[in-house]
Amino acid sequence: MTDLRDASTIPLNFTKSINLALSERGTNAIHRSGIRGTDLLASVVKATVPMHGRMIHGKDALGKLTDKSQAYGKNRLESVLPIDAYTNS
Repeated sequence: MTDLRDASTIPLNFTKSINLALSERGTNAIHRSGIRGTDLLASVVKATVPMHGRMIHGKDALGKLTDKSQAYGKNRLESVLPIDAYTNS
């Protein structure tokens, strides 16, 4: 299968990807880390937008580009918190 992140293999340049996605396990780890006197978790969450799923891109048998959604959890309340590596907050 073609790597659709490679700009040379697709008609449009959809090469941007998320650099970090923090899950519930990650937020719990930050919360339990014992770091006091800072609002680390609050500042991280402030720079994110909850993402409840992802799109899986591919091609069908005729070569037509397709996409299908895939949830991150068992219900739509579960999400990850994506953040770009170049975010300054």
